[in-house]
Amino acid sequence: MNDPILSRHVPKTYWYRAARLRNMLKLYSSVYIKPDIGRKGNGVIRVRKLNASQVEISHRDRTDQCSMKELKHKIRKLMTPGKNTWCSKALTSPPITAVPSTFASSCRSRSKDGGFR
Repeated sequence: MNDPILSRHVPKTYWYRAARLRNMLKLYSSVYIKPDIGRKGNGVIRVRKLNASQVEISHRDRTDQCSMKELKHKIRKLMTPGKNTWCSKALTSPPITAVPSTFASSCRSRSKDGGFR
């Protein structure tokens, strides 16, 4: 992405490789693995680092833990066959205090009918 303002907000994303996933987990606490074609979150896998040797894998409505050594095998079983797959840093939401005060106050203001503006 060439836009310097937008590129700060786009997570680091690479084509999936087991070695790339391991490297990303050294840098980030959570990584998403997702098919390049899909919708409604189908095929998305979240990998969350628990400690240096354990991870948590979430896929659909199931969450399991495994060792870093087992990770490649477990992920391969969950991946959608025949689809290219991305590996992406998980986004984190800024605390509400980090939102500009004018935006935060406009989100909290109510209209005359009692709803939010």
